[in-house]
Amino acid sequence: MVDKACSTKASSVTFIERLFTELAEVGEKKEEVFNLETSGGQDALKESVDKHGGCPGDKTVKDYSTQCGADCDKACMDPTCTDHCYVDCPYMAARFGYIMATPTNKKAIEQDIDCFKHCAKEKDSSDNKCRDTCKLISSTPTPAPAKAA
Repeated sequence: MVDKACSTKASSVTFIERLFTELAEVGEKKEEVFNLETSGGQDALKESVDKHGGCPGDKTVKDYSTQCGADCDKACMDPTCTDHCYVDCPYMAARFGYIMATPTNKKAIEQDIDCFKHCAKEKDSSDNKCRDTCKLISSTPTPAPAKAA
């Protein structure tokens, strides 16, 4: 059991912990609500999980994280806690989606992440350049277009 949990295979706890820690350090750092910091690597994981259907039921990371946000919102008595939930839940859902992905999807997600990590090390890299290079689509919400009157 220890061998399995601590191996270098993508299903091991040690591998997964190391991957998530590494992704938090890769790419541009962004400050979210209430000084929470995220990174391009974390966003790349969300985008790759969406691209390869890693979340159960082929849901997007955003859709899959809504229950987490709702549950956390009910449990929090402090508005600051709720804000943390809505920032953290999509990242947690992406991690869960990666862990639960089929072996084929997990391999594809890993290839995207390797591409993003390699690109992020380049001198003139940016998260957007790396998204384009690695064929990832930003999962950042965009405003809806104005409706014609």
